[in-house]
Amino acid sequence: MSNPHPVWFWIVGMIALIALLGIILPVVTTSARKGPRSGAISNAEPPQPLLVTPLIAGTDRFDPKPFDGKAVIFWTDNSATAITINHKGHAVDASDRNLLDPANPIWHGRPPVIAWPE
Repeated sequence: MSNPHPVWFWIVGMIALIALLGIILPVVTTSARKGPRSGAISNAEPPQPLLVTPLIAGTDRFDPKPFDGKAVIFWTDNSATAITINHKGHAVDASDRNLLDPANPIWHGRPPVIAWPE
């Protein structure tokens, strides 16, 4: 019997389960405040990244190994996506823009803040 769901579907589900169990992933926000709720903006236009993985500790680069070259992004509109990690380690959108680049329009001109677990 074949599995009807792609691998990233199961990865997103497992990350959601881990997050619900209290294991903290890096939180990306547009605020200087740190904490799991500082980035939650229910009416953000467009939606902004809230949780990202697999981010390399202490950097803004993603590790392409765990999820076959994909970064898993949880958004402020309660959705989750898997996007491509380029050869430089940046998660890039369909227009090949670095997701964490402050010039990316999703940040509204404010640089993202990465809040690492303590």
